[in-house]
Amino acid sequence: MSGVPLTILPADREEAFLKALVTQDLLTEEEAQYVRSYRRGARPPIGEMALRRRHLCAKQVASVLRDQASSKERFGEIATRLGYCSEGLIAHLLLEQIDATPAVASVVVELGLLTPEVCEAARIVFDRSQEQKDSGTYRRDTVPDMEPLGKASGES
Repeated sequence: MSGVPLTILPADREEAFLKALVTQDLLTEEEAQYVRSYRRGARPPIGEMALRRRHLCAKQVASVLRDQASSKERFGEIATRLGYCSEGLIAHLLLEQIDATPAVASVVVELGLLTPEVCEAARIVFDRSQEQKDSGTYRRDTVPDMEPLGKASGES
């Protein structure tokens, strides 16, 4: 881990950044939904990760997936309930899953929704406002409004 205090989880911070892009009119809500969907699709499933790392065997993963098909429980909840693994292992796999999920900035640039420069400028403003909120020094007038810098196509 870096020396940054974890006041919000990285996944929450990514969602907050995505919402900030919409608030600043750099993305539409529809584009943000597509980014969310894209990121979910790129995230490796917990069962697959457990299988590849040999924490669970194929028969155990299949058993959990069968149970999951008829319930609203998550993979990790079922796997721990069945005694296949510990909550600690699931927590570890979830952290790995978060690390393996592409960042919002990478996705919006890859999809051509924003240029790298616009995305980086938006991230700097977002990070500055989050640091001020985290430190208790946040004042709306100290964070400059972002002018629409233009989407990837150069629009303003």
